[in-house]
Formats: sequence, structure tokens, C-alpha cells
Amino acid sequence: MIRTEVLTEHGGPPEFLIGGRNPAFARILDVIHAVAPTDSTVLIQGESGTGKDIIARLIHQRSKRRDGAWVAVDCGSIPRELMESELFGHEKGAFTGALAKKDGLCLAADGGTLFLDEIGELPLTLQVKLLRVLQSGLIRPVGSTSSVRASFRVFAATNRDLREEVKKGRFRLDLYYRLNVINITLPALRERPEDIPDLVDAIASRISERGLPNKGLSDETLAILQQHSWPGNIRELENFVRSMLLFVDGDRVELANVRQFEDFFADGQFLDAAPPFFRDYRTPTTTGDVPPLAAPAASKPDAPGVVAPGVSGPADEALERATNPEQAIASW
Repeated sequence: MIRTEVLTEHGGPPEFLIGGRNPAFARILDVIHAVAPTDSTVLIQGESGTGKDIIARLIHQRSKRRDGAWVAVDCGSIPRELMESELFGHEKGAFTGALAKKDGLCLAADGGTLFLDEIGELPLTLQVKLLRVLQSGLIRPVGSTSSVRASFRVFAATNRDLREEVKKGRFRLDLYYRLNVINITLPALRERPEDIPDLVDAIASRISERGLPNKGLSDETLAILQQHSWPGNIRELENFVRSMLLFVDGDRVELANVRQFEDFFADGQFLDAAPPFFRDYRTPTTTGDVPPLAAPAASKPDAPGVVAPGVSGPADEALERATNPEQAIASW
């Protein structure tokens, strides 16, 4: 829900997921390089799984505040009754259960960056108070009669169209203007299919560093992946690649291997939209008709991508590292 850290070279964003051949994404990289040294507020928009968090952390890491705190909060996961206290802090006795004074996240970000993820979920009452803080730099904790000054850069991210939210009365126009100084709108993965081969290679290389052997994908497999709509975007692609490394035997992923994971794809259109040379692999129903998997997805209670209780073998340690949510490539 809340992530506070000082990013280091080791703990920074996985920049290997940022690059690509898509012209629109190349222009986004130019914007990132231009705005990073400034103190401008940045609004990052895009579908879930497109890497908004990665972009925000990358800008922070290249900014003059990179040695300061990185404070990230998911506005959609904090209970509304606690959100004001979490953001701005509270005095002892300010409300039932406030047994001690607490500094809020805005003050924790002093000298660094405050990342407001899913800003579209912020209630209107909190939007007013956040706007005042952004305008004045002054924070008044709940139950306090005085304010404290803090200096921090603000990034906000959302998968909503905030202009539509403004029209519907769910988001304040003045706060929208305050946040939308620099706008970065990330394309969906389906809009940049030319980047998928490089992304697959990069994801596989990073995951293999955690103890799993790397595997190449055949040209036919890459071609069909480029035709998938990827509703979960890069997050979905990452999970797919991780499943391939975990469960496919051998050193190469072929089309027949991918068939084993047809239920993995979220939109149900992956195989239906596939060309004939791939749909031919849907016909076999026995395990002997397709190249074997090291551990077939159907035989694991929580497969693909999750180690079930009781799984054992020489790859236990690597499997745990590769599937542990705390060690995921990115928080997205």
C-alpha cells in the first residue's frame, strides 16, 4: 500500500523495460530525459500494467532529488477514513485510536519525491486538501492548529481519463491542472508490438539472474506473441515469460509449449486470432502430442507462475526466487 525508500543503483527501476523501437515510446523517453532534471509535476497516464510506476521511478532516479526519499502511495488501497491521516499526519488524540503523533507521507517525502499512484481514486474532499498542500507547500496534520513546510516533487499516475473524470464531477479541475504540468501517456503493449521481442529477451535475462536458466523463443512463438492484444500489458508479458522459464523443458520455447498456457491469456482471443500454423497445435489433447513440460501447468494447483505448497526438487530455491511477489521485477 505504501512504499518509502531511497532508491539506489541496485534498487532502482528496471530500465531494461523502458527502451524500445516504437517511435511513440521513443518520444516518451525524450520527454523523460528533458523533465527529469527539473522540479516539474508529472502526470503519468496509461492502462494497468504499462509501467507507470517504472517511469515515475526512472524520472526520480535521474532528478536532483534522487538522493532523497521515494514515497509511493496507492490512493486506491487506503481506507478513506484513514487517507487524510496517512497523507498529512495527525496529532496525538486527534481521533479515536490516535495514541501518538504521526508524520504523514507528504512530510516523509520532504527533500524527495511523492508518487501518488491511482490518483483518480482520491476522494473529492481529499483532493481539495492535497491541492492546498501543493500550492502552498504547507502541511497541516489532522488535529493540529499549525502547519509545517515541506519540499517535495510530485508524480501522479492513473489508468483513468482524468479529463472525463473532471467532466463527470469526480475530479477537481484545479487539481487536474496542478498535476498535469507534464503529461506522459504510455501506449498499451498492443500498440507497440515491435518492442515485444526485445522485451521478452530483457525480461528473460533479468529473471534468469534469479536462478532460472534462460530460454530462447522460436521466431514463430515471437510472431504469435506480437499478435496477442496483451490486455494486462507488460505485467502480463512478464508473467507469461516467467511461466515459460519455470515450466517449459529444454532451452527453447516452441509454439506447442505455448499451447499449454492458452488459459493464461486474459482476453480469450489469443488462440482464436492466431494464424493457421498456430491453431493446428490446438487439436492434440494428449500429453504425447506436444513437447513435454518440465512441470505441466495443469499438474500444479496454482500454476502457472506460482509455486504450490509441497513442490520439491533441485530447482526449489530458484522457483521460490522467481515466483516470490516480493522479488518481482517491478511493482508496476
